[in-house]
Amino acid sequence: MKYINFSQLRSFHAVSKTGSITQASKLLKVSQPTITKQIQLLEEFYSINLINRHARGISLTDLGIKLYEITTKILELEENALDLFSSNLNVHEGNLITGTSGSYYIIKLIKEFKKSHPKIKLDIISSNSNDILDKIYNYEIDIGVIGKPLNKNFKSNIFSIPYLKQNIVIIAGKGHKFYGKKSLNINELNGCDFINREPGSET
Repeated sequence: MKYINFSQLRSFHAVSKTGSITQASKLLKVSQPTITKQIQLLEEFYSINLINRHARGISLTDLGIKLYEITTKILELEENALDLFSSNLNVHEGNLITGTSGSYYIIKLIKEFKKSHPKIKLDIISSNSNDILDKIYNYEIDIGVIGKPLNKNFKSNIFSIPYLKQNIVIIAGKGHKFYGKKSLNINELNGCDFINREPGSET
């Protein structure tokens, strides 16, 4: 069974398209002797004549014209395949479900993401950190932005990267012992009353 050498076809197509071996070598970024040799091998292997060579350049034989029509279709299909691979690697449209434990975390991220991917629809779900992690693990959402680092022993199929650091601030009214203090030692918080969010929140 005979197989077609695509390097030879590509060289033939480039010469046919540009009208010269010099321009074909520039297009394919290979030497002129390489282009010439590839076409010669193609012609010799099938005992055919594809190109007429003359002082003013080259012209295609009747067989060469027919082959050029075929190589044009082949290379168009190759481009379609490459586009398919690229679209699979670089998603340009669809839906992305994002979970966050605080919308203020992701406002800047959303702005930058929409600028780069205007056709992707974003759905935002707000919940506490533990609930967001559970939703990721159960494939209910695609990504999450939460307020705590993952434990090293947490489910191994979830990948995380640090996004930002925040300072913890104590809010106290006038008359409170912490009022006016620039900083606190964590031990000073022992015995203090706090207003907390629901269990599972890191706030």
